Amino acid sequence: MNVSSADNTAYTASSNLLYQHKFARKGRTFSINMNTDINDKTGQGHLDYTSQYFNPFDFSFARQQSGQSTKGYTLSSALTYTEPVDSNSQLQFTYSPSLTNNKTDKQVSNFNPISGDYSLLDSSLSNEYENSYFASKTGINYLLNGKQYILTTGVEFQYANLSGKQDFPFAGKTAKIFSSLLPQIMFNYKLSKGKN
Repeated sequence: MNVSSADNTAYTASSNLLYQHKFARKGRTFSINMNTDINDKTGQGHLDYTSQYFNPFDFSFARQQSGQSTKGYTLSSALTYTEPVDSNSQLQFTYSPSLTNNKTDKQVSNFNPISGDYSLLDSSLSNEYENSYFASKTGINYLLNGKQYILTTGVEFQYANLSGKQDFPFAGKTAKIFSSLLPQIMFNYKLSKGKN
């Protein structure tokens, strides 16, 4: 038999800011797009359960109380600069960094029949953990606009750093770095009217 209850509260907030500028020379532009996301979640729960097996003397039971808090945010931006090569083509430079951080604190306590409260911390179900993820993309592209086609070619370098820190039930740290170089090419051709 299981009896459980939960009470959770959460909120999220986000913002966006865009700035664009066109220079005197046609095709030369600069833009920056910044985003912010924040989340905060808290919850409390209560669980009573009893497990009865075929043997009447073989059963297990528990009374638990839990509380969890999760807080996090993401900061990201995208910078773009375009420089005309001639009337039909341009170079595009991009840089997009982002940072995400999340912290979780979960505590589960068992009922103490001696004191009559939930004072027995269950370390196997409790944890405190924080992780951070930084990523950036840097790219350069060449765009060629023809009468019936658009050609885009370029390369993008991606870098990411993932780190984590645990304080409970035991202390520990993790760190991983990833990087990659991604070439790309895209060709779009517009068929003339009346042709498939």
